[in-house]
Amino acid sequence: MKMKTRWHRNRRPDILMEMQTGPFKSDLVRSGFAQRDPEFIDLFAQNFARVAARVRWQ
Repeated sequence: MKMKTRWHRNRRPDILMEMQTGPFKSDLVRSGFAQRDPEFIDLFAQNFARVAARVRWQ
């Protein structure tokens, strides 16, 4: 999965949803991302969406 969310604005929701569900989220946690805490991944996705929405308007 490529994280080109800045250039592919329409893909952003799909990437965030993929990070928050199923096997990909489990793989991230198992690999040591987000301090191995699945809740941190959810918090990241919420924060990313919030920041992306603000940047879009500027």
